[in-house]
Amino acid sequence: MTSIPSALLGHMTLEKSENLDEFLSAKGVPWLIKKMIKGKMTTGTRTITELPQGKYRMNVTNTPKGDIEYTFVLGETFEGMGPDGKPHKITFSVSGDRLIEHHEHIEGSRKGDIDITEYFLENGYVIATMAAKEIVWKRYYKKD
Repeated sequence: MTSIPSALLGHMTLEKSENLDEFLSAKGVPWLIKKMIKGKMTTGTRTITELPQGKYRMNVTNTPKGDIEYTFVLGETFEGMGPDGKPHKITFSVSGDRLIEHHEHIEGSRKGDIDITEYFLENGYVIATMAAKEIVWKRYYKKD
């Protein structure tokens, strides 16, 4: 049975990020909204916990629309609130040593759009990457 690599489990704090402004521009986010998002995305934590019966929980603080929590089973799609405050179809999976978070927007102006975040360990950091038009937004989390 596939499981999330232990190096990606636990509590972690965002230390820095790269290319957020460029990423948001590539997504077509208006200037004022970008400023508001950037103000919220400079700090935050992420906790991934293994639960009984093959379930996991991810808690994320300080998203543009507040804190979010997902309880999930790898490979099973569920509906949840995305960081943009809108409903998404969300699936978590593992590929090698990476956790993949797949979001499909199910309403609003981005209906049908897909966002994919990959989490992996690199140089002592848990890295989270998301791409838009060849721009990669990279976040560096330090485990506590």
